[in-house]
Amino acid sequence: MSTRSRIGIKNDDGTITSIYCHSDGYLGGVGALLADCYSTDEKVRALLAVGDLSELGAVVGDQIPFDQRGWRPSPRGRGWVDQAVQCVAYGRDRGDVGTGARGSVSFDDLKREHLLGSFGPEHLYLFYPGEGWRWFPYPFFEDQGRLLSEVLAEVQQAIDADEP
Repeated sequence: MSTRSRIGIKNDDGTITSIYCHSDGYLGGVGALLADCYSTDEKVRALLAVGDLSELGAVVGDQIPFDQRGWRPSPRGRGWVDQAVQCVAYGRDRGDVGTGARGSVSFDDLKREHLLGSFGPEHLYLFYPGEGWRWFPYPFFEDQGRLLSEVLAEVQQAIDADEP
């Protein structure tokens, strides 16, 4: 089972460009990687240009054999697998068609076309140039988006409070 997400950018004209990400869409996965590694308009647009993802990585990267995704040994030892160093994309790495970024004329359009349905994502991450990432939990109401940096700080505080 995967935690699906959608990653996008709010354009100056109010439209939204977005892609699907199949794995690790929760805050500690996709959320943390977006906050740490994709903090500029240029990096976000380069990410979106690769299209729909199996895995988000710390860098967009280059084409890799899709069947070798996720098999990176970890310096932590045997039995561990590290997060993807680079993105694993359905179009670039597996040759799928129709996996490019999609445009939506508004948040409501994005919600209707790409967020609702039996296999829709559980998390939405939208980059607002000049402001940063916003995180939207299901059921995706535009006025409920929160700054990702604040949400991640709250998660870290909860983790720290639980330490012995």
